[in-house]
Amino acid sequence: MARHFAISVRKLHQLYESAPLTYGQTVMRTRVLACAEDLRAERGRATMTHLAAKWGFSDLSHLHRAFRHHLGHSPREVLAQLDADAAAWERAG
Repeated sequence: MARHFAISVRKLHQLYESAPLTYGQTVMRTRVLACAEDLRAERGRATMTHLAAKWGFSDLSHLHRAFRHHLGHSPREVLAQLDADAAAWERAG
């Protein structure tokens, strides 16, 4: 990213000094959110292993820890909530 914007790595990190998340935390959160969006969009058509690899997680436990840390839920809980929301919409008619 620093090279892309033609700045030093130190300068990149300095830009985040007053932000609530560090640069690394921001990147990780972005990856988790993108993975969660794919999880919602795929709805069981892609395996968690595939999604973990696609978004650069070293293994499933790394993905699960990142989900819990950034979203407060595991991937399974995210899917369960989606199913509950869909059922509520169907009942509401």
